[in-house]
Amino acid sequence: MPFILANEDAGLSPDTTAESIDSYVPAGGQIGIDWIKPSEVSVLAMIKLAGPYTHPDGLKPIEKGAIRYLRASRFTIPEDAWIRPEPPQSPDDSGGPGSASLLPPEVSALNHYYEGCRLEAYPDPGTGGLPITIGWGSTFYKDSSPIKLGDRITQAEADELYEFNCYNKYWKVLAAKLPAWGEMSSKQRAALCSFAYNNGADFYGGPGHATISKNLRDRDWRAVPGSLMMYRNPGDKVEVGLGRRRRAEGLVWIGVDPKIACRQAEREINTPADCERYEQDLKANPPAPQPSGQPPTSQPAASSTGKPEAAAAALDNPLGIWVPQPGVGDFTIPVKHYTQVDNKGGRGYRECFKTTCTMLADYVTNGKLSVIKKQQGLPEPEDVYQSFMDGDTTDASVHVRALKKLGIDAYFTTSASIKDVESSLNCGIPVPIGVKYKPNLPGGGGHWVLVNGRGPKGWDVLCPYGIRNGATDTWVQIFQAESDAKADNFSLGLLRSIFTDLGPENGYAIFVAAVNGIPTGVVKRM
Repeated sequence: MPFILANEDAGLSPDTTAESIDSYVPAGGQIGIDWIKPSEVSVLAMIKLAGPYTHPDGLKPIEKGAIRYLRASRFTIPEDAWIRPEPPQSPDDSGGPGSASLLPPEVSALNHYYEGCRLEAYPDPGTGGLPITIGWGSTFYKDSSPIKLGDRITQAEADELYEFNCYNKYWKVLAAKLPAWGEMSSKQRAALCSFAYNNGADFYGGPGHATISKNLRDRDWRAVPGSLMMYRNPGDKVEVGLGRRRRAEGLVWIGVDPKIACRQAEREINTPADCERYEQDLKANPPAPQPSGQPPTSQPAASSTGKPEAAAAALDNPLGIWVPQPGVGDFTIPVKHYTQVDNKGGRGYRECFKTTCTMLADYVTNGKLSVIKKQQGLPEPEDVYQSFMDGDTTDASVHVRALKKLGIDAYFTTSASIKDVESSLNCGIPVPIGVKYKPNLPGGGGHWVLVNGRGPKGWDVLCPYGIRNGATDTWVQIFQAESDAKADNFSLGLLRSIFTDLGPENGYAIFVAAVNGIPTGVVKRM
């Protein structure tokens, strides 16, 4: 039995979040463990206690065999205490029900992330009643008897029950029913097993599952991620949570590591509208799965422009937002498109700068404005942004200060170049730019748009007002609401005539150098 030594006061958490600490090991204290291994879904490592443990304050002891999570960097850990998951066997291999080696590690990575583990029985969050659940989302025991309120099990029993149920009542059912099961990669099987664990083992060919059943029957692999998004109980209070799980399953289906997939889904899905948008985008631009047996690459699903967006191309970074892969020249940053004409708190026609900065701020803060809007019952994210402004919407300094109050270190410049903007895009940071609006007027007028991508023909642009006809002041379409909004493309020739019209390094722009003190990688004062 190895012992680990705490180098400083170190918490023990019953789940993968550090906020859930229920015990700790004081500096210099030791704790006996059976093993320690990296968690598949968290920066915390997982341990199994070799005996009961009570910390010095004498609170309720943790029982032998319990699973806890800790920060390994805070302990001295013998090398032989670490274990690594054994390679998974196929479902046809012998090893007995409940053997962890029967399931690919991606299965538990998905199920454990979304189910969590609770040792006391609890009612279903959607119905407030049945099915009663315990452990890692188990709704019945090995003998098929249902879980009842008041039931309690140990961590070891929860793990054993999960392995038994998942393998025997989900994995084996899918292996028997799905005609192309043997042709799927381990990640594709894991995605479907997670779906079945949450949605029912007999979904294939069952009522209400015609679309996903047809995809699997016809081996239409690329359609699966979009179809998965349909099964999220639209209009229900659990829609966003289920939407995130469906999104993560779709990402794992195309070859993304579950840890990255779950985090990506958390960033992308924050509202029922997000669920619907991703469903439609994935159906319109279905992503190709990775070949079976190959490691996941960072090829994402395509956006409505046909270019990669946040889907699977997420690279972990301190800001928690998507960044393009190095060397990729054609990409779209997944910014929510807001429009100015329908602004409730202002005149609309004069608010392009405000709406553009709202799009920027909401994106780099992972939807902070959208959350506040919902909490305060405001009509528009722009109304939240407006509350941080202290002057006229056309004044760039007002916006720099408003962004600062939101934790965004930004600066305004009148000497931006096309290269400067593309350097910011390469860091995953969209850029508000000022463009000439009315070329026949002295000075050309002014308008603000958000650059959120690039390609061989120019830049992807989110204009808050509409679709513009080249360098003219004629509009092909004026957006009356967010539902009308669509991205535009500004060619390099157009950019030279309306963005760098005063010179190659005389463009108006706002660049973001840091968010909440974390550098974006954008060089300040370019």
